Amino acid sequence: MRVVRWTLGVITVLFVVAVLGRMAWSYYIYTGDLPNIDELAQLAPKSKSMVFDPCAGHTVEAIPPSEINENVRKANWAKEGPASDSDFAMDVAVERVICTFPPPEELISRSRRLTHHLVKRFTPEQLLAIHLNSFPFVNLRTTGIESASEQAFHKPASKLELDEAAYIFATLDLERPNPGVALELRNGFLDIMVQKQLITAQEAAIAKARPGPPAQK
Repeated sequence: MRVVRWTLGVITVLFVVAVLGRMAWSYYIYTGDLPNIDELAQLAPKSKSMVFDPCAGHTVEAIPPSEINENVRKANWAKEGPASDSDFAMDVAVERVICTFPPPEELISRSRRLTHHLVKRFTPEQLLAIHLNSFPFVNLRTTGIESASEQAFHKPASKLELDEAAYIFATLDLERPNPGVALELRNGFLDIMVQKQLITAQEAAIAKARPGPPAQK
């Protein structure tokens, strides 16, 4: 009887090990070709910190979700369009997968799989922080909303006024500095924010009356 119990115990242990091994192997197959999610977590820190962004190839100043103010959120929504949590996670996933230079035919598959993990791992607030902290603000030749804010207005992103946040997002495609064109773009962007009911017409009028960023030294 003792031998029988010992044999059954061994069989049970081997069965559990086999199941766990199969699960681990399946998880590796499912995630082995995806960007490291733990690295993404650094881009949504609990406090402001310098972290290495593998996509940017250098360190960036990352701010926590709590320091992304309402003006920045609204400007980002106006630029990219309000989306569901899963849609926004997909945007982050595509950004991350693209920088690993996958074969074109695997881009969509990998992005969908990464989206699944992002939605399970991060809150919408954290995903927004990851996106904004790693976003390439080409117009300001920098990466991340905090650096963009410092470059344009010499202040942290948490202090950006409505017109300032609108300016940063409105001029994303402006390749060369042009104060006149930049203000036109900002004002047009504020109109878009009104159309999308993110701000009122009165708020837009007040923002339009403000000057652009200070002259760069």
